[in-house]
Formats: sequence, C-alpha cells, structure tokens
Amino acid sequence: MDPKEISARLTFLGDSAHMLAATAPATARYMMSTHNAIMFETNIEPTESQMMRACGACGNIMILGWDATLELRMKGKGKQGVEADKQIKTMVYNCGTCSRKTRISTGTSKPPARHGKTISESLSSPRSISNRTASQPITTATTSKRRNRQKNKGALAAILAKNEKSQASSSSGFGLDLLDFMKKD
Repeated sequence: MDPKEISARLTFLGDSAHMLAATAPATARYMMSTHNAIMFETNIEPTESQMMRACGACGNIMILGWDATLELRMKGKGKQGVEADKQIKTMVYNCGTCSRKTRISTGTSKPPARHGKTISESLSSPRSISNRTASQPITTATTSKRRNRQKNKGALAAILAKNEKSQASSSSGFGLDLLDFMKKD
C-alpha cells in the first residue's frame, strides 16, 4: 500500500474508534485492533501517546477511571524515609477489558549534582552583596504597594458608606426601593 493510503486509513480508524468509544465500545475496540494490526504489518512503532490512549492487545480505548487505571511506579531503592529523592520512573496503564499492563518509562532522572562553591564562599563573594542591595528597593516597592492598597480600600469603604447614607435618607413611602427586590440575600 501507498504510505499516504496507510496514513489516511490509520487516521480514520483511530479517530473513528475514539468517537465511538463511549457509544459503541465493542466497535471501537475492533477498529483499534485493526489499527494496531495495520501498524504491526507495516512495521510502524506506536508513539507513547498512542500507547496511553489505547490498549495494544484488545484495542480498548483506555479512559482513566472508566475502563482503565493508572499506576505510578516510583524510583527509589534503599532508604524509604527520603520521599524527595523518589521520582516517577514508569507509568503503568492497566486495561479494564483484558487486564493488560502497558508500561511507559518517563525517562526523567535526577539532574547531575553540581559541586561548586560552599555556602561560606558564596556569602563572602561580591555578587551576593550586590544581590542584597538590589533586594532592598523591592521591599520598599512592596510596602508602597501595600500602602496604596490600604488607601484604596479606605476610599472604597468611604464611598460605600456615603451611598448607604444617601439611600437611607432618600427612601420614602414604605421604606422599600427597587434595589431591595434585586438583592440576592
């Protein structure tokens, strides 16, 4: 078959299987099984996203919580008390139809340790002194922002109090106004 024809057929089968996953799951499984068979015959490797979306054995569209579960396997052998050192190493998708487990390696590893200056050396360096002087204007700016916020809150409270006074003095008749009926209390 022509590569364009294979691509079009795979796209059609995958898209239609996903569209039918909720309404006709058996048909969707058959379409995804056909999709997977065509990929196998043409020696096309499925991507990680395709492996996460559909079961490779039965073609089931794996919707987490409905007919599939996700299990995160952590890396971290040895000390059990250190939780910060553990990282997700593999994600295991369990198919709810055929119980097949699809393992996907995340490939994340701990970044290499950097051996640089000690803390005492970095504190005595001129760079840290310039950082300290640069941080002082930031605190001044934050305090001025706080002052402005407090002033705006006070002005808003004064305007609201003035409006309440004018509404109380202008009410006539039964003491009800159109706004009283529009309140959602």
